[in-house]
Amino acid sequence: MVSGDVAEGSPILWVSGPDGKPRSVASNAPDPDGIVIFRVNANGTLSDPSFQDGGGGSPFCIAFLHNRPDTFILAYAVGDGVSMCRIDEDGRIGVDKVVPINTRRGAPIPRGGLYSSRRWDEMIYRAELAQLAEDDATLRIALTFTREPPQEWTGFRRRIDRMMLAEVAWPPSERPRVFVCGPTSLVEAAAAALVDLGHDPALVKTERFGPTGG
Repeated sequence: MVSGDVAEGSPILWVSGPDGKPRSVASNAPDPDGIVIFRVNANGTLSDPSFQDGGGGSPFCIAFLHNRPDTFILAYAVGDGVSMCRIDEDGRIGVDKVVPINTRRGAPIPRGGLYSSRRWDEMIYRAELAQLAEDDATLRIALTFTREPPQEWTGFRRRIDRMMLAEVAWPPSERPRVFVCGPTSLVEAAAAALVDLGHDPALVKTERFGPTGG
């Protein structure tokens, strides 16, 4: 099997027949929802293409099974699954039903943070947090200021409390992992509020600092 690219940049595969000789070329064309098959003629030229319907999913990966030049797996970008495909002696491809895959496994974990500071000019890692939020559109950062917020600030203006956590935290039903760090009084109040909201205590991790921290 030899891979390469056709003129428009679509990935292709030269398919070996049972005798080990190339029999056809499979092209993962980007426009139609399927793959395009080119038979390899005896003189090495390609025949006219034939289209194999992908059943509503756009193939993005073709992988042949080990020592099975007539059997390959077709993965779909749309439909979130894979199909087993087989090539007959005439070079025709049979596509089985799509087997769904849970694509949430291995996906990036949503992240967020609630940051409490007394004043805007005392907020540490201010630039770094802004850069992280700019680089990751899924990152949720909430700020609260207990004394002097920046001018024209419309966000939170108080200490972290139960109502604030209910608004910014993920719901307990999603079983998020929560890390609370700060002075002992803040940590204890925030952790107690999270548990009161229904979060699993085993998923709420804490770290205290200051004279009474531990």
